[in-house]
Amino acid sequence: MLQRVSFILIGVAFFGFTGIETSASDKFSYPETKRETVTETYHGELVSDPYRWLECSCSQELTDWLDRQNALTDAYLDQTPQWRAIAEQLKELTKVRSKEYGALRHVSGRSFVLYKDPAVHQVSVLAYLQGVDVDTMNVLVDPRCVGDADCGRSQTIDWFVPSPDGREVAVSISSNGSEDGTLHVFDVATRAEVDRPVGRVQFPTGGGSLAWQRDGRGFWYTRYPENSPFGMQIFYHARGTDPKDDAVVLGRDFPRIAEIRLDNGDGVAPLVVSVANGDGGELEHFVIPEGGTPVQVTRFEDEVGAVVGSPDGALLAISFKDAPHGKLLLLERGKHSLADAQTLVPAGDRIFRRQDEREPRPLVITAERIYAQVVNGGPVDVAVFDRAGEFKRTLPGPTIAALGPVVSVGIGKVVYGASTFLDPFRYMLFDEATGTALETGLALTRGFDFSDAVITREFAVASDGTRIPMTIIRRNDVKQDGTAPLLVWGYGGYGNIQSPVGLAPATRIWLDAGGVYALANLRGGGEYGPQWHKAGYLTQKQTVFDDFTAVVRHLVDSKWGAPSRVALRGGSNGGLLMGAMIVQHPELARAVLSEVGVYDTLREEDFPNGAFNVTEFGTVKDPEQFRALYAYSPYHHVERGKEYPAAFLTTDADDNRVNPMQSRKMAAALQWATNGTRPILLHTTAGVGHGIDIPVDAGIATKAATYAFLFRELGMSVVVRPH
Repeated sequence: MLQRVSFILIGVAFFGFTGIETSASDKFSYPETKRETVTETYHGELVSDPYRWLECSCSQELTDWLDRQNALTDAYLDQTPQWRAIAEQLKELTKVRSKEYGALRHVSGRSFVLYKDPAVHQVSVLAYLQGVDVDTMNVLVDPRCVGDADCGRSQTIDWFVPSPDGREVAVSISSNGSEDGTLHVFDVATRAEVDRPVGRVQFPTGGGSLAWQRDGRGFWYTRYPENSPFGMQIFYHARGTDPKDDAVVLGRDFPRIAEIRLDNGDGVAPLVVSVANGDGGELEHFVIPEGGTPVQVTRFEDEVGAVVGSPDGALLAISFKDAPHGKLLLLERGKHSLADAQTLVPAGDRIFRRQDEREPRPLVITAERIYAQVVNGGPVDVAVFDRAGEFKRTLPGPTIAALGPVVSVGIGKVVYGASTFLDPFRYMLFDEATGTALETGLALTRGFDFSDAVITREFAVASDGTRIPMTIIRRNDVKQDGTAPLLVWGYGGYGNIQSPVGLAPATRIWLDAGGVYALANLRGGGEYGPQWHKAGYLTQKQTVFDDFTAVVRHLVDSKWGAPSRVALRGGSNGGLLMGAMIVQHPELARAVLSEVGVYDTLREEDFPNGAFNVTEFGTVKDPEQFRALYAYSPYHHVERGKEYPAAFLTTDADDNRVNPMQSRKMAAALQWATNGTRPILLHTTAGVGHGIDIPVDAGIATKAATYAFLFRELGMSVVVRPH
């Protein structure tokens, strides 16, 4: 029996399901869903919410409803021939031959990485090696074994930080995809846990972070109040003492939705505290001297996108104040006021990357060089300067690539990540003296390639004339004649960059079947810096949806895909985009795959992580922001009697980032409203949270289900090809 991540398949005849055929005349009979309209008034506007009862995961009625929804989805898959063929190919391509490495940190001649060999590990394990020699790799922490000698726990690593001497490592571990992390300290030589665990150090609302004291006798770390996902603060822990006695160092006056990151260059630089005001991109920074009083360096209004410390005690900052592309500022040792800053690299055409969740270290300083990530519409390069701010070069790498993060691995040498759409992520070793870069063994290996694929970069023109970049990927024998099935991915939020990353096995299967894959770089992201982000957030969020609409229309008009065979895909914030496309432009797509999405924007802020989104999406408490939210909220614009695209909505019962009620309510509304023959499916899993480091088997099962849906709805056949 093929493993499937869903509830147990139960009988479905009682809600009228009689089987799914490929005929367009089929009608779906959905589980009966109670409508109990709740009304609220926002700034004089009466708003109805017929599925408020689906928000609470506390009733047998909801459990039964979810069982019936999963049964409908399971039955659909059981009668979809492509499902098992896709699953088998994914098993071969994903589990048997692929290895991956990430999150590399280097201290005292030793590197630490998260490592996953799908043939061995269900989730990433923590390993260490000498230098970057992959032949010396040793597994240090398998999270599934922590607290369980049989290694049967559903646990994952949130993050880790090695001590400056490399003898110990602090690791945040959470269960069931919750991202609710407990801190453990391990001795590298013995692999034994050597200190008392510390709870509440990590949560998906604000994340978590840690920095060791230079002598390794203690560390600063983030911690949340008991039973609250808000108000994280910074504590100091002396090794071997009771965590209950740890004192607050900083944070009592931080915003309730603060997101804190600690960075002291793994013990060799001043300790910099970056504080984000929720998810909207505002940052302020502090320095904590060892044994001294914290000092504030920047404030939110200063528009500083990153601050890092240098081994010589200086501070370097990326400032966007009166500089939309950014400039580099230098604060010499002992100076902590921007009034004393020198402009090291003035603003120009080069667009510096701002610190974000995906890249907390866009700026790295070594004894001789400064490495700064720069963006250009999606691709990311690394500009290299000397310590006086003179540009020296760009790190070597392929075209249309994502370079970074950069990690110092000794005097005159750095390691940096490199990936393209067609080449998987690998770490390169750069020698500052010679200017040469070499491959390391820390590279994703796979038993298939994309040597038969072609990359094209094009631009759509938005309604206001802005050029929106996109990447188009197809097999070299697929013609641009308007007949191919087309899958378009979009996100557009939080200043996150949709950069070139190695394509997944599922995309290999898609291309083999003659499909075209496109990725849009929408406003709301960070592809052209903070201004690109601000053009698509708060009351400007509709711009993201309009940009994506322009991209899809450009692709169809340019004959990259057949108008009747267009599918759209997005997740999380990209799920909000998918919801908007379903209700605003149902004519543009035959099928929509929306994963862990946000659909009821008026209720989002009433849940913990939604409160952190207020600085990105806005709040219903502000009249202007409410009007913008209500104008595009997908859930509130579902209309009875419309023919909507086929929709597959996925969620997880344990997701602490996007509450699963969002997908439940949207699925219920669409099933009630649709007048068409295309299915509206809801797929609920448990134990994988928001999809971060999903166990291998669970990932294969979910991906097989979603791509079987796409193949079936677009009339595609699975092609088995040797790889």
